[in-house]
Amino acid sequence: MGGSSSYAVKRIEFFGRQVKICLQNNNGPCPLLAIANVLSLRNELKLPAGVRDITQSDLITCIVDLLLERSKAFEGSGTHAADYARNVSDVFPVLQKLTTGIDVNVKFHNAHAFEPTPEVAVFDLLGIPLVHGWLVDPQDGPAAAVFGTRSYNELMEVLLAGLDESEVEALSTGPLRNLSISHGSFSQAHQHALEQQQQQHMATVAPGALEESI
Repeated sequence: MGGSSSYAVKRIEFFGRQVKICLQNNNGPCPLLAIANVLSLRNELKLPAGVRDITQSDLITCIVDLLLERSKAFEGSGTHAADYARNVSDVFPVLQKLTTGIDVNVKFHNAHAFEPTPEVAVFDLLGIPLVHGWLVDPQDGPAAAVFGTRSYNELMEVLLAGLDESEVEALSTGPLRNLSISHGSFSQAHQHALEQQQQQHMATVAPGALEESI
């Protein structure tokens, strides 16, 4: 984060109520802020009253406190409580890493498909769905058959397994001059991603809910 470890706090109006959000202090990805702001908009994360800025460590503490508070719901549930406690313990060291970005391994058949990692587990524990737009167009049969449910890393292994040493060297050290994706193919895949998201969103909206919100 460019050496800076605090974020300005801004009050905004969200669906008729005042909500505090954290502002990015430098350009670049910051999943920690995304998590904090989603939770704040949901009215689940309570930032300290009267603050105009919050340190990175204090923001992480707020999220950790929320995870620990949620763990109380599993008290007395035996295995479920132990599993949740272990998952929470595993994500603690990951939160610090989320200040600069997130390393994910996407799968190309579904916008919500990711290889399980501690980083992804943070979002799962907090009930925040992760979404990506790298979907193969199902109407492109040959490509869809190759991609299947493979992850990015698995596809790279398939690709490299079919190349000789000189081709692997060219991929790792030089510009990918021979690798191209047509604008049309990319646009179609992007459109498919949007359509899938719209379908999934509509499936979760109760009948009449849209009319009531307009």
